[in-house]
Amino acid sequence: MLVRQGRTDEALDWAREHGLSVEDELSYLREYEHITLVRALLAGGSLVDAAGFLDRLLQAAEAGCRTGSMIEILVLQALAYQKRGDMRAALVRWSAP
Repeated sequence: MLVRQGRTDEALDWAREHGLSVEDELSYLREYEHITLVRALLAGGSLVDAAGFLDRLLQAAEAGCRTGSMIEILVLQALAYQKRGDMRAALVRWSAP
């Protein structure tokens, strides 16, 4: 909600308070929180941190056959590429299986 309201700093503070980091071990139980962290990072301009974390999240979602999470992560990857100005990569990511 904070990211949608443009309150990126507060969203990142929330993530820190909850012990979330791009360095975390990934688990299904915290996947939603990690995806929320990525949204805050993208909104705050931390594209490099978000990109590597998204790759890890996608691998974990694929390994767990969590299609809904995979779709959400692919969309976020496309948005990250778009923010970097790489529309070609964004379109390729968007059309990934």
